[in-house]
Amino acid sequence: MEEMLLPEALRVRASVTPGGEHAWRQPDIAPVIAAAQIIGLATLGGQPQFQFPDATCEPYWLEYVPTPRQADEDWPTYVTRSAHETLTAFSRLWETVDFTNEAMQWEFIRQKVQVEGIDPLNYLWFVLYFDVEPPSSSTV
Repeated sequence: MEEMLLPEALRVRASVTPGGEHAWRQPDIAPVIAAAQIIGLATLGGQPQFQFPDATCEPYWLEYVPTPRQADEDWPTYVTRSAHETLTAFSRLWETVDFTNEAMQWEFIRQKVQVEGIDPLNYLWFVLYFDVEPPSSSTV
């Protein structure tokens, strides 16, 4: 997995789902994307998740995704652009979405709020996906 190429100091801050998705808290997103860019990973975007010990709720309608790599785009340019576009889309999402309201879309979370008194934002994580340069990329 590409996430294993990230510095350990950032990897240990991630929540890793049983399926292997790596997610971070909001303050970690910019440093993780910057680290990925430095080591040459393209940032493919991601989506938020509310991760509980007994379930994960994913508002799949919310995402922060760059435009795909262009046919004539060299890898370093793509790495830089994808990092910038993902971070811009993430920042826009963070600034405009009421994540508490989004969490309340699930009966499961509403019950936890009512019965256990939890704050759903304490369970909010942001998945990021990365890609490595394909072997044939140098001839693109």
